[in-house]
Amino acid sequence: MLPEMKYTQKLRLGMPVFATDGKAGKIAKIITDPESRQPVYLAVEIGRLPNRREVVLPVSLVRGVTAETVNLDITRQTLADFPDYE
Repeated sequence: MLPEMKYTQKLRLGMPVFATDGKAGKIAKIITDPESRQPVYLAVEIGRLPNRREVVLPVSLVRGVTAETVNLDITRQTLADFPDYE
């Protein structure tokens, strides 16, 4: 889960996602725990057509959320190495 509840209230589809080395993509899906209804995973759309894809990562990698962006604790390459969302 995210370190502070305030982050979960700010997450929304389409938000830009930034890795430690720059813009990485945007939130495509927010996967929540069915019981707590708290986000547990994010599907992030990365890349450009024709190589665009969605990768899934745990919300524990979110460093912070502002009103406009999600900031991750990983690089863009590390994000690209995550499994595809299916």
